[in-house]
Amino acid sequence: NTSNITCLADYGISVTNHSAPFLVKYLNDLERLNVDTIPRSASISRIGWINDYGFIPYTDDISFDGETIYGELYNAIDCKGSYDEWKTMVLGEQSLQARVALATSFASPLVSIMDSLCFFTHMWGSSGTGKSVSLHLAQSVWGNPMKLVQNLNSTAVGLERLAGFFCNLPLCLDELQTLKKTFGGANYDDILYRLGQGKGKNRGRKDGSIERVPTWSMAIITNGEEPITNEKSGAGAKNRVLDIYCSGNVFNNAPNVAKVCHQNYGFAGKEFIDKLKGFIKTHSIKPLNELYDKFYTHILSYRTTEKQAMSATMVGLGYALMKHFIFNEPFEQAEKIGLDFLTEISSCLVKIDEINNIEEMYDNIISFVAQNKHHFIYKTSEGFNHNPIDNKLDTWGRLTDTTMYITNSIFNKYCEDNSLSYRKTIRLLFDKGYLNAVDEKHITSASRINDSIVRCIAVFRNKKPENTDLQVQMRELNVEMVEIKDELEF
Repeated sequence: NTSNITCLADYGISVTNHSAPFLVKYLNDLERLNVDTIPRSASISRIGWINDYGFIPYTDDISFDGETIYGELYNAIDCKGSYDEWKTMVLGEQSLQARVALATSFASPLVSIMDSLCFFTHMWGSSGTGKSVSLHLAQSVWGNPMKLVQNLNSTAVGLERLAGFFCNLPLCLDELQTLKKTFGGANYDDILYRLGQGKGKNRGRKDGSIERVPTWSMAIITNGEEPITNEKSGAGAKNRVLDIYCSGNVFNNAPNVAKVCHQNYGFAGKEFIDKLKGFIKTHSIKPLNELYDKFYTHILSYRTTEKQAMSATMVGLGYALMKHFIFNEPFEQAEKIGLDFLTEISSCLVKIDEINNIEEMYDNIISFVAQNKHHFIYKTSEGFNHNPIDNKLDTWGRLTDTTMYITNSIFNKYCEDNSLSYRKTIRLLFDKGYLNAVDEKHITSASRINDSIVRCIAVFRNKKPENTDLQVQMRELNVEMVEIKDELEF
């Protein structure tokens, strides 16, 4: 229309506010009179899989129509330099971190085919170890790494749209610490959940409709000087990340690796996709599913979580198929190489015991009470009663020789301050036997705090309480007494 057609002047079209109405009418007449003559072509504004294993930009019968926004990135997916020189460099750099970065890059287009979940590979360690170069190595598989590697200094919406554009190719994001201001402190769970679910946020338009929601199915490679998850991160966030610590130099000669990647790129990705499509056309996808199942069963034997096992399996699959398609290893040998590679990275995976680590949770509660003991009623070693109210302090509970009675409100606030779910925490403590509670229906305990009967979370001070019949009877009696009191008050 006349109000926005003048923007075409930026692209070499001679149009002004005066001539805009005439150009709009001319284009409308041109299309109307030639509606049966103008050729139609399918187009798309992202890269990755489409139709029956077609892959943008390696498919000629589909046009790319996102030049205005992503033209520079799209054109960066290209071939340049010497393929042999790139392969020679890759074979000379065999550190675990370098191989994981490469394997993750090749695994990214497999995520959609294998119907797997999006996952993160995070490279972290001290500055100068070669973490950023590893991202350039990963993107040199597909094109110019100088343009394809993005930084994390972006809004959540910007990252979502980037992920939607890359879709099935790896999204490499440099320098984690630049996100601290955007996502609040050092907790990056929000971005892990946003990108890890493979779907953008629903957003409305001014006319009341909903914008097209971007989707993606990929591997995401990040780096930084610290882990992307911490002790306050949720289990879902930890499960989505393969944490790769760079204790020393990732590369034998990092400047040379960077130079080779910047001058020779794009060949491996095109060959990988071409051979992958040919493999599936010849053998169907069944051999890949069987290989996936073998890798998945193998990595589960190291007592990792199922989601971590799925992510590691995809990385192992990417590494094995890289060896088969790019370096011409026989399929059976590539399978063995993939299994050995999974064994190497098994130590980097989150173990079952580390997710919802109730032992650590319990120890933290013990520490919390010890640090704030002056807020609790207890009997001193000299036999005197310590009461916070004598020092004009708030009373948070009562301590006995066997049990810590923490008032319900204080325990709830403790959970909020430590990014824990209150209901989940008390349920895990109860299931482990750390709570002085009768059953899940009576999970709080009544305790006399000064002149009132208060509902408390009663945590045993001994990690392995002796669950004697007498203790059970006393707990049941305690509950009955509280219920009788409540009825009398009513």
